[in-house]
Amino acid sequence: MTLIIGLVSGALGVGGGVVMVPAMALLLGVQQAVAQGTSLFVMAIFTGAALATGGGAGLADTRRYGMLFLIAAALTVPVTIGGALARWRYSSSSLRTGVRRRG
Repeated sequence: MTLIIGLVSGALGVGGGVVMVPAMALLLGVQQAVAQGTSLFVMAIFTGAALATGGGAGLADTRRYGMLFLIAAALTVPVTIGGALARWRYSSSSLRTGVRRRG
């Protein structure tokens, strides 16, 4: 399946997640949230590997990594709080249908 998705995404010029998330959800029966999380996790792994190899080879400005990590760390808490508030405010059925719960 990954070979086909790689060929399709390469031919269309889009990221693999655009094809992979619907394929996992529709063909494999994986829940949408799990498919999205899996896609983001894989992207984070490949991004980290590219950052490490590019920085090690001198292809990236490693002096700026500290600021990037600081920004990422600073955004972790507000994003976590926002996710918890969204789960508290909206029911799972309203998230699936895109309709806001009243009340």
